[in-house]
Amino acid sequence: MGCTSTIRVALACDQDYLGRAAVTLCSVVLSADPSDVIQAHLMVEEGGQAVARVHVRALEEIALSRGIAFTCEVVTYSSELFEGLPTGFDPGAASIFSTAVYARLLLPRVVPATWRELLYLDCDILVRGSLSPLFLIDLGILPLAACVERYAPTVSAPQGIASWRELGLSPDLPYFNSGVQLMNLSVWREEFIGERAIEYAREMFGQLLHLDQEALNAVVAGRFARLDDIWNATSYWRKRERRATAAMDILDVAIIRHFTGPYKPWERAGLSVPHAEEYRYVESVLRLALGSAT
Repeated sequence: MGCTSTIRVALACDQDYLGRAAVTLCSVVLSADPSDVIQAHLMVEEGGQAVARVHVRALEEIALSRGIAFTCEVVTYSSELFEGLPTGFDPGAASIFSTAVYARLLLPRVVPATWRELLYLDCDILVRGSLSPLFLIDLGILPLAACVERYAPTVSAPQGIASWRELGLSPDLPYFNSGVQLMNLSVWREEFIGERAIEYAREMFGQLLHLDQEALNAVVAGRFARLDDIWNATSYWRKRERRATAAMDILDVAIIRHFTGPYKPWERAGLSVPHAEEYRYVESVLRLALGSAT
């Protein structure tokens, strides 16, 4: 028998996005190598644990039918923890997001203390290949590994960190997209990375450009290992001219497809986005398994 690869992955969501989180986890299972051992955590808003466990049973059935070792622990968070935190870009306008965007910042506190790394994934993601290569990365003393945010490659970019000058940051420090993060759990715990990001968001209410992502970048301050864009191919790459100078079409070779922006593959407006058909196939596999799990 060959060597196994342990993949530790986590998602966090409110009840509205629970189904999307399950589809992302399903794509992790469907794209896994036979030697992959998947250990997942699904962090859901209080009140959503019963529905979450139904989805987990369906995912276990899918994994078993494909010979993939898969376990998933459901943990909960209280939205009261994040009261008073910004949930929109304009404090005077209606909220765009829920406080669930901050829940992921507490993941290092709820997964087993023996874990060294954890891969966090947003809920609007399609995984298209084994995630095991990410767990060969030696993060050393860096808090995380992530892809540079192509819309804001540096902290001083218009969509970067609004207060980068006040923080004393160098303008050319790289800025990352937080939708895919390989977390160095010991550093997160020792340096209170998540707690500091939450406090930063609270202090900067009304000034944040990108909520938890900006807060996390402000705390990390460029101290991250840069991943290749195949590990977080965002909707930035939808425009063909942005892919023309690359050696390969990033969307063809993407292992993690991140449907950032307003066009989601489960909505009518996003039916034609790249990889929408793949996403809907994964969704159909999960739906079939849910039918037999309930």
